[in-house]
Amino acid sequence: MIKIDRRSIRSAKNGFNRLELMAVVAAVVVLAILLILGSAVMKEDSVPTRCRANLAQITKAFLLYAQDNHGLLPDCSLRNRHFYGPSWPWDMNTNLVQDLMERGVARQALYCPANPGMNDPSHWDFPNVTSTPNRIVGYGFLLYGSREVPRAFWCRDVQGGDGQPPSRKELGMDATMSMNGDYTDVRGLLKDRTSHLKGNTPLGGNISFEDGHSEWRDFKDMQQRFSTGANVIWVF
Repeated sequence: MIKIDRRSIRSAKNGFNRLELMAVVAAVVVLAILLILGSAVMKEDSVPTRCRANLAQITKAFLLYAQDNHGLLPDCSLRNRHFYGPSWPWDMNTNLVQDLMERGVARQALYCPANPGMNDPSHWDFPNVTSTPNRIVGYGFLLYGSREVPRAFWCRDVQGGDGQPPSRKELGMDATMSMNGDYTDVRGLLKDRTSHLKGNTPLGGNISFEDGHSEWRDFKDMQQRFSTGANVIWVF
């Protein structure tokens, strides 16, 4: 005859005892903490990836423009009134912005996810803030004719330049700049800051090249290139 342990039956009916319940709760708490920490890390790591995708999308639009214009990138000099106007690297004539958007660039992609505050009315509607025809976007571009970008950095076509092949000739970059050594408080007509900051220090930024690819560059590998406005140093 099979003997039945009535204490086991009572225990099963009563469910978990107190110690077992505490162990289950503790395990759930630990799993929740791990999920939260993992989610935060994934979110932080995704920012440079989303930023690189933005630059790739914009660069692709520039390359499509070049395909339609005998290999030439947009001429933003005075001889082309349609795109004329940019002074700082992140200035872009409203007509050029519209051209890029017609080639698949979303407004949100024009601003780095590490510095989403730039995507506001003051920057987007900059022509209404000033008398210039430019919007201010969240990335810098070395466009032909940009007045405060030295000529040696201008990108005229997709053939490279300054001794660099297209795969190493920078076309666009994250906004990494300092004013008197401060990367958090950069003042032109508006107040801005560097993207991809950790505290007061830039981590680095994404760079796009004339061949269409984009890559991350650590801050330690960046160099001071030129200044705009009141001693704002651009680094890439």
